[in-house]
Amino acid sequence: MQKIDSKIFLPINLEYSKSRDIICISSISDAVSRFFPEDVSRYVGWFLAAAKSRTKLDPLFDFHNRRGLFALSQNLFDDVSKWLGISGKSIFDPLANSLATAKYIRWTMEKYKKIVPDEQERFLISFLSLDCGYFKIKKAMEKTLEPISFGKVKIFIKKL
Repeated sequence: MQKIDSKIFLPINLEYSKSRDIICISSISDAVSRFFPEDVSRYVGWFLAAAKSRTKLDPLFDFHNRRGLFALSQNLFDDVSKWLGISGKSIFDPLANSLATAKYIRWTMEKYKKIVPDEQERFLISFLSLDCGYFKIKKAMEKTLEPISFGKVKIFIKKL
């Protein structure tokens, strides 16, 4: 077995990683500016943090039927892609994945607006919807008698 010379391999790997990250960040920024024009810089930061947390900014992420930059299920991606008119795009395409995620997050944030007044809490709860679905989150919220917060909803989801 031939040993890989890390002096040669490491710079190539780092260059790939940097260019991949630039593409992902640019895709996130494009999607956010389309669906959150009222405060692009804040939302880009939130979406970027979510992508780093969910997939470490890996557009080729594939684990337990969650794929792409934001770890979406194929069904959710296909449904939102049809809604956006971008059917046929790959879930591993960073821009298509970012657009689908931003559209879905925008939609759920509007739905949760009356129930969750805090914008950042609403954003976090909307991201939970990516994995659990809008109705499961809504059901968990209906079980709480106190003001809704991300932490409380997360506890109820585990019980459902």
